[in-house]
Amino acid sequence: MRKVLEDLKNGKISVEDAEKLLTQKVLAIGEYVNYDLFRQERTGIPEVILGDTKDEETLLQIVRKNVEVLGYAVVSRCSHKFAERMGKDIGGVYYEKGRVFYAGKFQPKTEIDGTVGIITGGTGDLRVAEEARAILEILGCKTKIAHDAGVAGPHRIIKALEEMKDVDCYIVAAGREGTLPTLVASLVNKVVIGVPVSVGYGHGSDGEAALSTMLQSCTPVCVVNIDAGFTAAVISYLIVKQISEARKCQKSS
Repeated sequence: MRKVLEDLKNGKISVEDAEKLLTQKVLAIGEYVNYDLFRQERTGIPEVILGDTKDEETLLQIVRKNVEVLGYAVVSRCSHKFAERMGKDIGGVYYEKGRVFYAGKFQPKTEIDGTVGIITGGTGDLRVAEEARAILEILGCKTKIAHDAGVAGPHRIIKALEEMKDVDCYIVAAGREGTLPTLVASLVNKVVIGVPVSVGYGHGSDGEAALSTMLQSCTPVCVVNIDAGFTAAVISYLIVKQISEARKCQKSS
């Protein structure tokens, strides 16, 4: 809304155009896309564009229009080729390990006073964990990350958790048999979000073995879908946001 009003004030758009932009809830882009303009207003989370399901020209249209109207665009599962093309066109940041492209500037409604701890079982889980970290950082949430702390060498997790004593919740990404979130949840008193990752050998290597293990965890674990780093990021962000708001209330009382 602020951008629309600034553009109106500076004579970049007409009163009619401003009225249209402020009242429409869906932005039609090309033939196939109806972009949800008010998702952040409703949920606190902006709509994020899934990159690997769209052809490049459609994706270009969506990103350009987002930056033009909202002032930012976020693309998950974005190829290096597309990020490079958009970087030359409109600028932006590419989180290469997490395959997330970010252009413009997203303005969170409230400042977040909190941190998410992210742990991976092995380097094969890195891409999913880094997707989560990129989304959290774009949303304005701090992160701490520890890689390669799987149960094949369980002593490694102790060091990781010691360095994360002050985090508000955990994202734990693990492939193969997916035991790591269960172990972490048995050692901490914060919410643990398990992300099964599609790595491993043979039967169950597509992440289903890890998913089954996490769902059957004897310690309480919140489980998202296979490779769903984005989903884990959003859930942890909402948790930290509520904790952050509670802290502000305590300070003001």
